[in-house]
Amino acid sequence: MTPSRNLILINVDYLREDFVSGNWADTPYLDEISNDGIECRNLHATTTTTAPSVASILTGMYSENNGVNSLREAELNKDVPTMSKTFTQAGFGSTGLVLSPLAKEVEFYRGFDHYYYRKNDDYLVDDWYETALNRIKTLLNRSFFTFISG
Repeated sequence: MTPSRNLILINVDYLREDFVSGNWADTPYLDEISNDGIECRNLHATTTTTAPSVASILTGMYSENNGVNSLREAELNKDVPTMSKTFTQAGFGSTGLVLSPLAKEVEFYRGFDHYYYRKNDDYLVDDWYETALNRIKTLLNRSFFTFISG
């Protein structure tokens, strides 16, 4: 049986919910995604540091179980299953599009068909947008999981 749904998981570091849901800013694109999909509003970070928190999102495990306990010099435990691998094994195309230069060292790329991250010396918005669009377009003929983090 072919999967019939897509999942785009957007993780935005340092973005307060009250800023995008109130009158502070105009966010038509985020509003459209929220209205057309499923929005999870009652989420809590497992830590205050990005790498361990993202590791918990991608593994469903606390830091002490997934191996990523700090911002630097951290790596996912080899035996920890990832969300991307679960989706890939279920027949979804999977792509990770991440602005974090820590992604390679922490091994957040494990389980994705394609994974693109910003290198330390790249500009923040260089060709990331075009790369993201092109990667997602290649998945449109099948069900896909895309993780976008910035």
